[in-house]
Amino acid sequence: LFGMLGDFNLLNFVGYCDELNAGYATNGYLQAKGVGACAVTFTVGGLSVINAIADSYSENLLVICIVGGPN
Repeated sequence: LFGMLGDFNLLNFVGYCDELNAGYATNGYLQAKGVGACAVTFTVGGLSVINAIADSYSENLLVICIVGGPN
C-alpha cells in the first residue's frame, strides 16, 4: 500500500512525500504486479491523487484508492 501519512493508520505501507507521488508509485506497481492500492488523507489528498488514478484508469489497471475523512 502506497500513501501519505494521516492522523491514524493501522496498515503497513510505503510512505511518500505527497499524494500524487504515492498515486504514481501505485500505478507503477500496478503495471508490474496487476493490482495495487494507495491511501491518502481527505480533501486535498483526494484531489491531489486524481491525476494518477486517472492515468491508471486510462490504462485499464485495477487500482484501489482509499481516501480518509474526518471523524
